[in-house]
Amino acid sequence: MFCKRTLVAACFAVLVAPCLWVPAQAQSFKVIHSFTGGADGGNPWEGLTMDSSGRFYGTTNTGGGSGYGTVYQLKHESSRWVVRTLHSFAGAPNDGSGPYAGVVIGANGSLIGSTGTGGDGLCQFEPVQRGMGCGTIFELRNSKSGWRETVLYSFQGGPGDQGGSSDGGEPSGALALDSAGNIYGTTAFGGSVAGCFDYCGIVFKLAHSAHGWSESVLHDFGSGNDGGAPYGGVVMDKAGNLYGPTVLTGNNGAGPPPTGTIFQLVPTAGNWTESVLYSFQNGADGANPVAGLIFDQTGNLYSASVNGGPDGGGVAFELSPSSGNWNFSELYDFTKTGNSTPYECTNCYGPVGRLLMDSSGNLYGTAYATGAYGYGSVFKLSPSAGGWTYTSLHDFTGGTDGSNPRATLVFDGKGNLYGTAVYGGGTGCGGTGVPTGCGVVFMIVP
Repeated sequence: MFCKRTLVAACFAVLVAPCLWVPAQAQSFKVIHSFTGGADGGNPWEGLTMDSSGRFYGTTNTGGGSGYGTVYQLKHESSRWVVRTLHSFAGAPNDGSGPYAGVVIGANGSLIGSTGTGGDGLCQFEPVQRGMGCGTIFELRNSKSGWRETVLYSFQGGPGDQGGSSDGGEPSGALALDSAGNIYGTTAFGGSVAGCFDYCGIVFKLAHSAHGWSESVLHDFGSGNDGGAPYGGVVMDKAGNLYGPTVLTGNNGAGPPPTGTIFQLVPTAGNWTESVLYSFQNGADGANPVAGLIFDQTGNLYSASVNGGPDGGGVAFELSPSSGNWNFSELYDFTKTGNSTPYECTNCYGPVGRLLMDSSGNLYGTAYATGAYGYGSVFKLSPSAGGWTYTSLHDFTGGTDGSNPRATLVFDGKGNLYGTAVYGGGTGCGGTGVPTGCGVVFMIVP
């Protein structure tokens, strides 16, 4: 996916209003599970989802019985945290492998998620992955005999003009569910745009009927400046419109600089119409938004770019609707730290996971490779006197506390924060040029 590739981003020396900085509160941070890379999985690329009973669910990209990743449950029992593996992915052709995203909770407490590879697709858009599959959408249901996985859809890849399917491949971002149980998401590659082998992708809908699940392509990226490589998935508003980020500006990497967009899809008379709400300029606004979007209660959108901006580490931003347009506001620019070169993504420094907003309007998130040690951070942004105050909740050291978080954070009922880091935590996993450790689950007590 995007963070396994390199995109060069320029850093522009643009003067902006100063933001306050508050030092880390390291004493509140606690690792509650270190992955081993074995049956419990390894390298969690996304964070946790909490159900109504306070149980957490997540995915790992590696490990498990076959080494292709897991879906796990995390539960506090008898004063300790217990991780249970609910499913170990078996890989192509009958199962998924390597989930990049977390899970969402569907009807009757089922878990719905995606895998970046696996399934029975050919992936013509990605020759190095032929035989590995183009990814799946899966569901796990709890029964008397335990959790059972069903592959709802297996992507076939593309593009259609190369003899493949036009349904896309490598789903990696957040999924959205509507009230009827339909599933919406994005794939980073594939689609029907002629000649578009890489960095295009689609927005899709999966609908259930008596004949099973069927896919509809709502939009193909890559034919113009509409965007490309929508890694962040989609979010749905109350009217049923979809919103998401793209890492590239579009046109299959040709034309404008590959700096990214924010898009909207509106259902109209059985079709979907795409509009670009904002195109990044790789200036003070940053570049390449990987993180998905969130809404506040009044309909404003929030997210972050992963690099660029005045200090080179990405920019947290707000998009506000106004008279049919959307106004972009920079909230905070992250500082690129020179102590560590991010693994897998040379220019990934800022947030990769979605931001989290509390009832007071404060924003929380993780940054992939900023912080005091260059191994990432957990932060809080608070609106204050017309600006935003940055508080570092934890700066990762790359040791037993973990490193390089990509996670969206989640609150429990007591206001504690939970998240994951991809690497660190102990021995195992890693390899030549790969950080040591299989990742951690952490907790921050206010």
